Amino acid sequence: MMEQKKTYEELAAQVRELEEKAKYLETVLDSLPVNIFVKDTDCKYRFANKICDLTNHVKRGDLLGKTDFEINSSKEIAQNYYDDDIRIMATKEGSRKLSPVLVDGDVKYVDIFKEPIIDSEENILGIIGMVIAPEDWGLYKERFSQDFEEYEKTFKRSDSFIFDYDIGHQKVIVLKELEGFEFFKSGELDIQTLVDMENIYREDAILLKETLEKLKNGSKEESIVIRFYDLRKHIKWCRLSLRSIFDKHINSVHAIGVIKPLTDSVVEAEQMSITIDDVSRQLTTVLGNRYDSFMYFNLKERYYHILGLKNDAILHGLKTTGSLTDFKEFCVKYIHKEDLATCLNIIKSFGREISFRQKKDFFSAEFRYMEAEGFYRWKEIDIYQVHENFVDGLLVTTFDVDEVVNENQNQKMKEINNGIIDILSTVVEFRSIESGNHIKRMKGFTKILLKYVNAIYEDVHLSKETMEVIASAAAMHDVGKVAIPDSILLKPGRLTEEEYELMKEHTVKGCEILDSMATLQDENYYKYSYEICRYHHERYDGRGYPDGLVGDDIPLAAQVVAVADVYDALVSKRIYKDAYSHDTAFQMIMNGECGAFDPRLLECFVLAKNEMEALAREYGD
Repeated sequence: MMEQKKTYEELAAQVRELEEKAKYLETVLDSLPVNIFVKDTDCKYRFANKICDLTNHVKRGDLLGKTDFEINSSKEIAQNYYDDDIRIMATKEGSRKLSPVLVDGDVKYVDIFKEPIIDSEENILGIIGMVIAPEDWGLYKERFSQDFEEYEKTFKRSDSFIFDYDIGHQKVIVLKELEGFEFFKSGELDIQTLVDMENIYREDAILLKETLEKLKNGSKEESIVIRFYDLRKHIKWCRLSLRSIFDKHINSVHAIGVIKPLTDSVVEAEQMSITIDDVSRQLTTVLGNRYDSFMYFNLKERYYHILGLKNDAILHGLKTTGSLTDFKEFCVKYIHKEDLATCLNIIKSFGREISFRQKKDFFSAEFRYMEAEGFYRWKEIDIYQVHENFVDGLLVTTFDVDEVVNENQNQKMKEINNGIIDILSTVVEFRSIESGNHIKRMKGFTKILLKYVNAIYEDVHLSKETMEVIASAAAMHDVGKVAIPDSILLKPGRLTEEEYELMKEHTVKGCEILDSMATLQDENYYKYSYEICRYHHERYDGRGYPDGLVGDDIPLAAQVVAVADVYDALVSKRIYKDAYSHDTAFQMIMNGECGAFDPRLLECFVLAKNEMEALAREYGD
């Protein structure tokens, strides 16, 4: 009787543990900012997190026991969901599709990801699903990697039989035996061996075979309850757990197997536990599609645990479970020093006093994470405070936002550069040096010529973005003239030799102005603005100024702007001359009367003639 009482107490303790585990899982789900639900085989909701209830405009818990036909005002939409659910349960294959939902009477399309819940006997238990916005979706191919020795050490318990299973070659290596049993011997463990084994219950041999097939087909973790014979030929219920690993030394797929004998009274509890674990694993897989990493932080006990990790997420050897001190050291080593203070402040607040400043339940920040030496990518970290019985818990997710951040930063920098160009161009125009239309023509002429440069120059391949940058930088060609005295700049007659030497200084003066603002500008904008400003009066024969550069030593951007500038000067009326006709200006440039240019560039000028003339007429002064 004492033994029986003890067994009941153990069973009761296990049941309580399972209930607590299920409650924790529900609390985690309720804290997530995405819809998550579970349906049974009758397509009725058996679980829905808080945001799922809110999205469907029902009170907390009102979705439970209902089908989509009972909660959707549109029978067509409900039928669409129902047909997909039936297909999933019939084929045992999940789905990810754009599906319609009703939002305040309007039909919206969202991504709905659904997977079948399958027990160890391949029976369908229901469906688990998640609803997210299409723009937030990220597909990935899951892989799992674990150090062999560390994993084997984790399962090295006195009451378990442990073995390594080579999935590809169907071989077993016994790592730890269990007294009173002889489950497997080291060697072959193929399908025929399983069928012929005398120490496994005949019906359960088929179940084990199917489980190993799942591993071979890509499953990462499986658990089943099966019957073995001990050495006295008595039937014993056992829990068999298998988890795939990649052996980093020989690069072949293995699995670690653990067999633990069970007492008859806890078999049902173990089977329930396996079902909960299966759902939990599937949930982690679903979440992994969205996040690079998904972690839980226990603030009371001050440790973290990685719940999910994308195959391409790089965490530089961070252990699956560790202390907050370990996590802090990891952050210090791999987070960009300029972003480190934000992350350390988050870690510093990991404790009972956490409040997210003003008692907020959510915190989000962007930071740069070092994936390789000197190479950083932008990540977003989102932190959700877990409520109710888990007030000391945090859910922490990270995902890649590198492209979005860089695009935003490039756009901001482009706006800053354009602003600088506009301001300096306005200063030039205000002093009556050039008109606003001259700036527009210079940008347009440059862009037209660059199009043909890409076609004529075999060694030049300019991107559309680069051509845009050069065209914008062309507006800066004469910014140095703001430093030239009006007596010279606005003189109606021919300049003296001394005055001409002072006028030539506008190229160098312009570079000095650009240098004073170098920190405000994008690197490419500064580079091309500087080249154009300094070298647009150089000549291909070396007789130009200020540096007397020859041939291709002159930056291409400056050569192109030089042709555009000469053409605009000829066809425009200036204080010291009338405008030439477009044909006359074209001939003067081709005859070498206005400077020496690369013959290839003159070919481009010939091709661009009509477009440049049309632009000049459109923006004439």
